[in-house]
Amino acid sequence: MEYIRIYNFPACKMASSGDFSPWGTERCRAFEAWFNTVPITTPYTMDFLREGDTEGSLCWMYLLSDGLDVPPEFETVDFPGGLYAVVCDIDRKTPDSTWKERDKFLKKHGFERDFERPEFGHIVGPPEALDYGQMDYWYPIRKKDS
Repeated sequence: MEYIRIYNFPACKMASSGDFSPWGTERCRAFEAWFNTVPITTPYTMDFLREGDTEGSLCWMYLLSDGLDVPPEFETVDFPGGLYAVVCDIDRKTPDSTWKERDKFLKKHGFERDFERPEFGHIVGPPEALDYGQMDYWYPIRKKDS
């Protein structure tokens, strides 16, 4: 079962919400309100959620395009890019076997997880739009040393 996408994410600039906790706080809502005003110019993923730098927090990231102004309460960060294995989850019902399949896939194709870079999530389709939730999980990977 090889249903994992490998994506070479280019190094780029991203806007960062900074750490927030819990979900739905003022900082989170302000960041979402800002990026929802940005004109959509591509069908590709622009926003990503990851664990924050402080325990129990989250951080929202937004891929910047040229000329996009970032409000002063948020920061612009250099994202290192790199290879990612992307796995899709439906309604948070992905069985544990999926994660085992991911690891087998990586091993079979000469990759390993790269724990030096952050994992991301992206809500592809919210439940209210599709009658089910859909989320991509982005796992940083690298070629295994031979």
